[in-house]
Amino acid sequence: MADKTTKRGPFDCAAFYTITSKLSGKAVTACGDTEVRMFTLTGEDNQQWKLAQADSGAYRLISKATGKALDIILAGENDGAQLHQWEDISAPTQSWRFEQTQDGSYKLKSSVSGKCLDIVDISALDDARLQIWEDLDGENQKWALNALPATKSARNPRTPKKESAAGKRDERRGSGHRNRARCQKDAIQNGIKGGPIQKNTEINCLSKPPMKKACCYFCSRPFLRILNAFLLSIPAQRLDRRHLCRLTGGIYAKKDTNCA
Repeated sequence: MADKTTKRGPFDCAAFYTITSKLSGKAVTACGDTEVRMFTLTGEDNQQWKLAQADSGAYRLISKATGKALDIILAGENDGAQLHQWEDISAPTQSWRFEQTQDGSYKLKSSVSGKCLDIVDISALDDARLQIWEDLDGENQKWALNALPATKSARNPRTPKKESAAGKRDERRGSGHRNRARCQKDAIQNGIKGGPIQKNTEINCLSKPPMKKACCYFCSRPFLRILNAFLLSIPAQRLDRRHLCRLTGGIYAKKDTNCA
């Protein structure tokens, strides 16, 4: 005589479950694309099933490995009709009602016939087949459903923030100030600290490392060419410290020298 049921579901339709026999502890396993057998529990994808809501109080069992539903072959309703996997088409033969017994296990009953998910020949061995059979309250008709913990999805790496145009301008501006100061320091240390400049002397920016662009206007090549040409046109005795200081805005004068 069938054991009195205490309650039905509900189950978490977002989770995956293993379905193990109370008789043997083996799990309902999707084998290939069509078959369903009993095998030792490993927790692999082919032993994980998602419960999809069917009609009121019933569920479809969808394999994680294949995406197919647990189904009765040829829509059988008689004792001994075996099970297989079939495309999930929400057919009545893919719908199962879960009835919980007093010992906490479940009976999985077909919504079509009301018969129970059952192990052929009450087998406790690997590779045993599944069928439906009238409710005899046997151990081979009782099942434990265990929800598996959800796997954490890997986080996507953060996309680096694009630098704003204003930020780029500020960076270029700061870089220009630093380069100009370095150019002035190098020029003072390495070449022109005041006093008369010899004729035909070429003035170069000695900043290191070399820069692709001029570090300041007074060290740019066009200015130096103009300055050199101007120097060649002026008698050497007139090129004193004061003249050069005024021409270059003071960058070639000593720090304590005024351009007055």
